[in-house]
Amino acid sequence: KAALLEATRKRFRPIVMTTLAMVVGMLPIALAQGAGAEWKNGIAWVIIGGLISSMFLTLIVVPLVFVTITNCELRITNCGKTIRNS
Repeated sequence: KAALLEATRKRFRPIVMTTLAMVVGMLPIALAQGAGAEWKNGIAWVIIGGLISSMFLTLIVVPLVFVTITNCELRITNCGKTIRNS
């Protein structure tokens, strides 16, 4: 858990800064008007959505899944030791 917290502290800022830079960079394309802008707008919004969702997956979902799996493994291991000792 300590390693997970330390990694989150170190990687939070670069991940957020990269995502925000890409989102801000895609906004002119997403908001553009004119000839041929219809299909570019859609692609830009999809990229922006993917960037934001992957940021939340990286910062929240993946660490939670890791902690959950680790806790389950510990429970299974401790349960096996308890049964053997009985």
